Amino acid sequence: MTTATVSPIDLASWRNAGHKFSDVPESVKDAIRRLTAIPVDVPGDLIPDPNLSVLDFANITLPPLRDTTYKSAGQNFEFFSQDWPTDDASEMLDALPVPPRGVVARLLTDVGQSFLDGANSLKVPMSDALRLPLWSASFWSKVHLELAPLKQKWADGIAWLQSPDLSPWAHVVEPLFRSLASLSWSGYISAGGPFGLVRFPKSILPAYLSQEWLTDEHVDQMICSLTENLQDRSTLLVDTVYSRLISRAYETKTYQPSNPNDVLSRFGSKISEASGLGGIFHSHGNHWVAAVVIPSEGRILFGDPAGGKPDPSIAEPLVWFCQQNDPHTPPIDEFIYETLPCPIQDLSIDSWNCAIFSQNALAHYLCSAETPLLEKTDRRGFGDAARLSFLNDILKDYNMSKPILSVSALPVQRSDLNRFLESKTAIHTSRESQDAITKIRLPAAVPSSKKKSAKSTVKKPTQSCLAPIFQIPPLPQPSISSVPPSSTKRKLEDITNTVHLASFTHNNSLDLSLIDSDSDSDDNTQCENPQKRGRPSLDYLDQLTVELPREHGRPRTHRCVGNGCQIKWRPRTAARVLAHSKKCLLLTPELRLLAARQSADLAPGSLVASDQARLKLSPSSSPAPLSTPLTASSSISSVSSETTLSSDIKDGFNWGPRGNKQIQNSADHIVVKLFCAARIPPAVADLPEWKELFRVFSRSYVPASRTKLFDSQIQSEEAFVKKQNIALLKKEKRLSLSFDGGSIRNGGSVYTVHATTQAKRVVLLEGQECTDVSHTGEWIAELVLRVIDEIGRHRFSAVSSDNTGNTRVAREKLTEQLPQLNLPDPIHHLNNTCKDLCALEYFKPVLTIVQGTVKHFKHSNIGKEKLRKERVKQGLGAGLESAGKTRFASRIWCAVSLQRNLPALEVLCTNDEITIPDYHRYFIKNTPASLQFQIHLTQFIAVCDGLARGIQCLEAVSITPADIQLYWIAIVFRIKRALETCQLPDSVAQDIRRIINKRWRQFFIEGPTNVHLTAFYLHPDFVRSDILRQPNALAFTIQLPAAKDAPATVPPGIANPRTFSEVGKYLHHLLVIEVNHGSDDFLRQWKDKPAALIKLFKAQFTAYAQRTFPFALGLGPGQTPLEYWSTFEGSANGGILAALAMKLFSAVPHSMADERTMSSITMLNTAQRSRQKVDTVIAMTRIRSYYQAEKSIKLRRSARPHPVIRFFDVKRLRRGLDDDERDEDVNYDESDDEEFVPPNTSTTTMSPEVTASVELDSDTVLPEDSDTSEFNLASLDVQELLADGPIPRGRIPLPAVATKPDLKCDGEEDEGSFDLGGWV
Repeated sequence: MTTATVSPIDLASWRNAGHKFSDVPESVKDAIRRLTAIPVDVPGDLIPDPNLSVLDFANITLPPLRDTTYKSAGQNFEFFSQDWPTDDASEMLDALPVPPRGVVARLLTDVGQSFLDGANSLKVPMSDALRLPLWSASFWSKVHLELAPLKQKWADGIAWLQSPDLSPWAHVVEPLFRSLASLSWSGYISAGGPFGLVRFPKSILPAYLSQEWLTDEHVDQMICSLTENLQDRSTLLVDTVYSRLISRAYETKTYQPSNPNDVLSRFGSKISEASGLGGIFHSHGNHWVAAVVIPSEGRILFGDPAGGKPDPSIAEPLVWFCQQNDPHTPPIDEFIYETLPCPIQDLSIDSWNCAIFSQNALAHYLCSAETPLLEKTDRRGFGDAARLSFLNDILKDYNMSKPILSVSALPVQRSDLNRFLESKTAIHTSRESQDAITKIRLPAAVPSSKKKSAKSTVKKPTQSCLAPIFQIPPLPQPSISSVPPSSTKRKLEDITNTVHLASFTHNNSLDLSLIDSDSDSDDNTQCENPQKRGRPSLDYLDQLTVELPREHGRPRTHRCVGNGCQIKWRPRTAARVLAHSKKCLLLTPELRLLAARQSADLAPGSLVASDQARLKLSPSSSPAPLSTPLTASSSISSVSSETTLSSDIKDGFNWGPRGNKQIQNSADHIVVKLFCAARIPPAVADLPEWKELFRVFSRSYVPASRTKLFDSQIQSEEAFVKKQNIALLKKEKRLSLSFDGGSIRNGGSVYTVHATTQAKRVVLLEGQECTDVSHTGEWIAELVLRVIDEIGRHRFSAVSSDNTGNTRVAREKLTEQLPQLNLPDPIHHLNNTCKDLCALEYFKPVLTIVQGTVKHFKHSNIGKEKLRKERVKQGLGAGLESAGKTRFASRIWCAVSLQRNLPALEVLCTNDEITIPDYHRYFIKNTPASLQFQIHLTQFIAVCDGLARGIQCLEAVSITPADIQLYWIAIVFRIKRALETCQLPDSVAQDIRRIINKRWRQFFIEGPTNVHLTAFYLHPDFVRSDILRQPNALAFTIQLPAAKDAPATVPPGIANPRTFSEVGKYLHHLLVIEVNHGSDDFLRQWKDKPAALIKLFKAQFTAYAQRTFPFALGLGPGQTPLEYWSTFEGSANGGILAALAMKLFSAVPHSMADERTMSSITMLNTAQRSRQKVDTVIAMTRIRSYYQAEKSIKLRRSARPHPVIRFFDVKRLRRGLDDDERDEDVNYDESDDEEFVPPNTSTTTMSPEVTASVELDSDTVLPEDSDTSEFNLASLDVQELLADGPIPRGRIPLPAVATKPDLKCDGEEDEGSFDLGGWV
């Protein structure tokens, strides 16, 4: 690559030659940049004259920015043309509309490459014939980034000077206008610094003509102006640049005093000649204060306009810097704080003039005779007048030293300012001398043991300006190496400017997503820098939002910076911005993470954790008086000028202001948990009784309002809880994943994602609002991947969901990318089986009677009460149960409850104590209708009861894939027994068999995985039970799916060869995936040794099937299968099989976590709170679930941590209609109940000869008639599941323990393939 200069003529050889701009030499790039830059001889009416005064500049006419032509042109419009520019095209630029920022940014990015491709001009959508010069893009960029914003700033400032609020200060405004009339809009203003003149751009001056918070540049200008005007320069002044350098050196301890090449060292060399070090400093990240360090006297003067306490983070670096450059500087603990007289700043009426007041305090200290201290600044308008006076001084000095215009500007003398200061309605000039400085000593965090601390004596100042009027809470200190937020404010023009600079280099990739997202709104204004009030905005808010254009006088509006997001805020509050941004999918992952972290740091739980951490670090010591010398670790947040600070800790809290703050944080945290755990309505937070409750116990605690509680504290607590959950899950492995969708009452949609640990702790990972998106399988998969990427994909081993079309596709896409077990939810599958059975025409009449009867009692209080008394009299147990839309198998449980209460209903109906409309005749004793109804009800329950009980059992979080297989076997056997004993018509029995066959085939044969049978076989108890023993010809059996090939030859001693072969094939398939794509280190070490791996796997699996060493023993007392297999983890004799088994038994094979979360949301989102948003209910649900999981659960000694629920246990889990909490809840919504349509009673019959209307599977018998089946439905385990109570069972004798097999691998086995091969 050559660096020689390339003349414009030489560029011809580079054009139309297929070159890429990023690859050409830098000299060629520079030449192209010069050609596409604004020429020097540009027409004068395009760029304003640099000597134009700011008053005239504010009234110039710029090319229009409001135009829709570029919008209609679309994104594909080709701007570059090989035609030459039209004659006089440059003169037309001032009348042509300026394209939006996004378009200009793209033009600047592409102009270099387009020039090499032969482009000579630009064309615009409004004219096909007009061709503009290529430098037009640079001109448009200058209009957007410089001219239009600066023009609007000056125009707003001049308009503010003419506002009625400043009419009392006409004697200040009038000379300022004269100065502005002689001030050019372009260029710099110089002021004296420690090493010469410092230039400040005039573009920063409009901030003085506003109520905008002054930035670092303005403070540096104040320091340089003071330095230049000081006659006695014994005090060395520090600007913000040196202040940050000193703080960084203090933090890193890398300062070298004698380094002449270091600018900080050269600055420090002046300290030995100076009497002090002072300046205006940034305190707590949002406030300007004045401070002076006098090393020779051991004093630190601190002046805070808001009356705040001294900030050690300012004083300590300054004292340390003095010590490094002057060895006579005393230690930090010998310094004392003294109050620097400072004007008062009433933050309730003026929060933007702290820099002006700090400058006045510092100037008054340095030259008290010439600069009186401002007074009455706690009254409205005084601070603004002082700001204008300071600007007037700057312009006076500048105009006197270098007049620019021919217009004669009358010089503004110091007497004008004095007249302003001496006016009766303005600022009083009388001041005490410097001797009136009040001395205040700060306590040390760790008192010196060698030096006694004297009692402090506070000498109060004689003037009222020193009285603290506002307590600034201690805020998190900004990083020493970072720029304060005031100098890093990011407005829209700053964003675009960054993009512009990056694009103009032509060698950086440009992300236009941010610019394009706002291009439609940015071209509707000529200014994006309206007047700002108050303190500077937080930096992260400027990253998450962008300010929209506004008309003068209208409130400021911000929009989410996400590409295409239309969420807006007026005003912009941190709580609402963070609540939206942490979940906005249109933001980048980095910005979402930034929002989540910032929100978590503001959470009550985070504040309480910080308080507890500080308490652990705080030593218990005697009270430290206020006169304790200052140390480097002194804390000023708990200093009081009227009390004695104690470091004692009582009842877990500090004393004093810090203790009050800790109590506030703890109480806020408890309130947040209470509202979420008890699902308290938001309106309670604003009740007077709620606030009075806390006033009884503590008058210092003020509970949060409803808005703050729900919009700020709960949202931030959710972010904190999510952060804690992620930290917890990052320590886990073999996590189970589940997801599902739902909706709330206002129509909003939500998708939840859960993770379950091996210890069966369920964590709500995400609750994503998705009302306005299509819930496709691709979208769901992307959502899940985005969520688990925060934890680590390698930590998840299984994924489960229901089997709807989109969730099934999502599971398939997830398992394609990750080595996870694909587990369709068995409970939804069983519930669909129940629906199929309930849809049979034979059962519809009985279900109509059941639901109609139950609904009658729901609306008849007298009938319900009579039924309750009668069933209690007869000892029938629980009452009726209603059928709900969101309850599994609810129709079946409704029928069971009616059968249980039939004796009481018959007594009441026969004696005419109650009347059930339409169905009364079915409950009169010994009538044909009642007997027929009882028969059909018994038949329905006999067929469906096993499914309902199986669903209840499988909902347990401790269920494993092996249990799914076991419960299905029990359900099939129960249905088989019902078909044999209930005397159902043959056609109905045939339809039932079709349904069961179809559902069995869908789940176990045509399903995505064979994990259930495999886990069943790897269950140490099941493989030893009589379920898999070879049954005799008369036993009830269930047949496995037929193999395509003949059964493989298996080793001797295998009792179930077909099952052994099927399970072995699946385990081999799973093993190969885990070795090549999994994260198990033990298995991955075999990746280069496939033959040895397969040999060991076959040996271990054979030993397990033969029940020989090391698998001779089954589960121990209270031991789970996962605990059993974990004993073999990493071992030579069982490690390979154990790794696969642990993956299977760690998996949670259902998505009940999502169902429980939606149930919790339903109870929270009641009918009276139907306007709640998705974010609110998800936040409260997440907080509730987290803190419930944190509670320690007390178990009885006899309790098992992971019990296997039997069918007879289900009776104790049901509740009657009388116990249904919804009947007593005013928030109960009847729409929750399943819709019931009363039938035409004249046509309701109980005819058994009804043909099913739904075409089902073609099979007509259950899979039970094969003599070669290896499942024994008459086994003790199946009977125990189905029994009405616990049954005694003897222990199955174990086989004799075989000798330890030789599992060594030959060295030549390191090569080969992963093929399974034969077992023998």
